[in-house]
Amino acid sequence: MAEAKAKACAETVCITIPLSGEMCCQTKAELAQGLKALEAVDKIALAKGAAILKLKKEFKAIKLSEIEAAVKSANLEIAADDLKISGRVTLTVKGMVCKIMCGQKLARATKKIEGLSELRVEDAKAGTVTATLDKASYGELANAVREAGYALADITWRADR
Repeated sequence: MAEAKAKACAETVCITIPLSGEMCCQTKAELAQGLKALEAVDKIALAKGAAILKLKKEFKAIKLSEIEAAVKSANLEIAADDLKISGRVTLTVKGMVCKIMCGQKLARATKKIEGLSELRVEDAKAGTVTATLDKASYGELANAVREAGYALADITWRADR
């Protein structure tokens, strides 16, 4: 069964969201309903302390803030310290004003993050940064962005990965 799930996730994008909070039958139902309502989500699996989202093959984008809203609607929280980010994502970073200096500052602050293989500022004023990650820690990423003097506002998984 685990092999089948791994194969299904290899063919599309899967996001594992670690959860904190008590999960009873009602909470699971509310969480499943909220996550299934997200346009990009094809299937969900609820495991102990986590939700695994299998995205539709034709999905365009899904934001962490959308997932977080669905999780909060079920009176749960994302366990951000346990969240691992993989794939080519767009980071929304608040506080940058220029592409070159701000980009260099951000690159210096994030270079120690294990699993980060690429970081490129696309538009500093809009706060758009493209990153390629392999199970990078959300907590480390957010802290590094904060150390650079900015704020990590959101993460978007895009189909054009």
